[in-house]
Amino acid sequence: MQRNGGRLQTVAEFRSDRQIEREADLFAAHFLAPTVLFNQLSENSEFNKSSLKKIAGELNISLMNTSFRYVSLTDLVCSLIISNNSNSKVRFEFRSKRFRELGYVPLLSSTPVPEDSMSFAVISGAEADPDDETVLLNTWYPDLRKKIRCNESVFQLGYNDTTVTLLSLIDDPEDLDED
Repeated sequence: MQRNGGRLQTVAEFRSDRQIEREADLFAAHFLAPTVLFNQLSENSEFNKSSLKKIAGELNISLMNTSFRYVSLTDLVCSLIISNNSNSKVRFEFRSKRFRELGYVPLLSSTPVPEDSMSFAVISGAEADPDDETVLLNTWYPDLRKKIRCNESVFQLGYNDTTVTLLSLIDDPEDLDED
C-alpha cells in the first residue's frame, strides 16, 4: 500500500520501526475509515472532541484513530498533541499538512505541557472533561512571532497514561501582522 500512494504518518502506540506494523496500520486506516467516506462524514466538521466523537461513532472506530485520520485528511491547520500524564511532557505531535506548511513552528516532542494550558489542567486533575476553549497558539508555541488564536479541545485517552490535545487555528496566520 505504501508503494501505491498510501503514506503512513502514525503508528501503533505512537512508535514502530517495523515495516509490517506500519503497513498494518495503514491498511486498517484505509479499511475502517476509507478516505471518501471519512471525508463525507467530516465535511464541515470542526477539529474538536465533540465532532470527532460523532465521526468515530458513525465509523465504529476509536476516538484516537478518528483524530489521526482527521489530521491526515483535513485541509484545516491543526495539530494533535499526545502528552504523558506522569511527567506532563509531550510524547509527540501529529500535524496536518497545512500546519506543517507554516514552517516556522517548532516540534513539541519532549517539551513540558504549558502550565497555562487546558491540557495541563486536565493532566493535573483540576479539570476532568473541560469544554473547548479559545486560546493563543503561542501558549503551546511561545516563539511564534504572531499572536494566533486557536481552539483547544482536550480529552483523556483512558489508557497509556495519556492526554490528547486537539489544536485548530481560528485565525489565518497569513492575515495577521507580526507583533
